[in-house]
Order: sequence, then C-alpha cells, then structure tokens
Amino acid sequence: MHAGVLFGLCRDHRKGCAGYDLRPHGWQNPAHAALPGHVDQIAGLSVAKKNAIRTALSLLRQRREDADYRPGIVVNRAAARESWRDLTTILLLLT
Repeated sequence: MHAGVLFGLCRDHRKGCAGYDLRPHGWQNPAHAALPGHVDQIAGLSVAKKNAIRTALSLLRQRREDADYRPGIVVNRAAARESWRDLTTILLLLT
C-alpha cells in the first residue's frame, strides 16, 4: 500500500502507523480542498469514475473537517463506516 494512503488511514497522524513516520520530508501536498481537482490528472479513468472519486473525496474531507473543526457535529460509528465506504470506493475505482 502506498505510504500516503497508509498514513491517511492511521489514527495518530503525528507518528504514523506502528511508530513509523511515513511522511517524507519536504512533501509539497496539495490543500485538501484541491484534491478533487487533481482527479482529472489520473490517466485511463472514465469521466464517471473520476466524478465518483471526486464525490468520495469531498465527502471524506467534509467528515474529517466535521471531526476536527466542528464540535457541534457528532462523528459516530456511522460516519466512520461511511468514510470506509468512500475510501473503498476510491481504491476500487483506481484498480
């Protein structure tokens, strides 16, 4: 699994998984809001697949922001399951 994907799945973003720091030094990652716009750069995917990936990325970002920045919004097991569903959708569409 790509280190970036694995890192995104880890609970403790400061340390990565199993105590390893998976973030390469000097990464120039795009802003979260910019990710859906980068989907067009993926070669070999249909427009329908790209749209599905963009939708899933947007939903994942919204739930992440809900969890981190919106204390009035409850993030529960259902939200976690929805996030896993969206992640799985993205991974399946990319394979």
